[in-house]
Amino acid sequence: AAVRAHCAAGGTAILHLPDAALAGRLGFTLAAADLRHLTRADAHALSEGLSNDDLWWQPEKGYEWLTPAKTAGKPPIVQAVVEPAAGVSAVLAPAGLAELPLGQGRLVVDLVRWSARHDDQPVRAQRYLRTLLANCGADLGALPVSEYRPLNLAALANTALAGSEAGVAQPRAGWPGPGANDLRYFPVNGTGMDPRLRVPAPREPLPAQMHLAGVPFLTIDRERQPCDALVPAKDASVDLPVTGAVRRLWLAGGAGGWIGDAPQLATVWRYADGSSAESVAIGGDHLGTVLERTPVKRGVVGWTGLTPQRDDAVVWVWSHDNPHPERKLAGLSLRGLAGNVAVVGATVER
Repeated sequence: AAVRAHCAAGGTAILHLPDAALAGRLGFTLAAADLRHLTRADAHALSEGLSNDDLWWQPEKGYEWLTPAKTAGKPPIVQAVVEPAAGVSAVLAPAGLAELPLGQGRLVVDLVRWSARHDDQPVRAQRYLRTLLANCGADLGALPVSEYRPLNLAALANTALAGSEAGVAQPRAGWPGPGANDLRYFPVNGTGMDPRLRVPAPREPLPAQMHLAGVPFLTIDRERQPCDALVPAKDASVDLPVTGAVRRLWLAGGAGGWIGDAPQLATVWRYADGSSAESVAIGGDHLGTVLERTPVKRGVVGWTGLTPQRDDAVVWVWSHDNPHPERKLAGLSLRGLAGNVAVVGATVER
């Protein structure tokens, strides 16, 4: 009755995980489902700001062996969808999120299990909920304005993402290899060859700055220098050009192989008062391999594309909050824990 009265007056009501009985009373029908991800197949005002990665919470069926600890016993993203009917507007495909008129207002049926998966997928769950509320017209208050400062890693780069072609005097493999299984097409295809047909194609100009998952990063021009990524060796530290007040460090990259849930890379915060702290990037939590798009818990997909041998390459974006943002930094370092993580971009948020 309360929902009908609110919508009768022109309001919007969001129903999160309604059961079949409530659906029937409000004029729509649910169908059972067991889906691991949804898609934003068409433009809709209620899904503006969401990407398909925000709705992709588990590997495809059959790939559970990649991250069994992350998928075993986990419920799907939806266990029901709204049945097609007159007046029902499917926001996502299938209709795990749908809109239908009620009185002078509207009913938004939300079947995405963000409330049940928040501990397992906190970043996706929070992004989904905040975006949905904002698109429904809720006043969420003003977000703090962030200042991003992309870091120039050119002088620190020690690894080439792009290998040379077979047939040249000294062909070499790019990272991560082996052979031609490299990231030569990241972030754009500047090779002059079509990656699928292997025929000449226009070279795409490399942008000076790229936006991955909404965060700006500087690119390294591989035409001017052979190395365009930083791979900190195991137990070796690399100093980043950072001092002063910093809230957060954003990194873009990924691991060269299957990494499980092991620690991969440490961020060492060195403060002006002589103290220090450490943040650790964990495989399957912050980042994954660049050769397969198995979802991770906190990191998000920044780029997807090809390698010469695969069609599902990915560059991950993840962040580390400064444990003591009130303290000014004297320096910031990355220390390799596995020696197999490439960093293709770094940005500080102040």
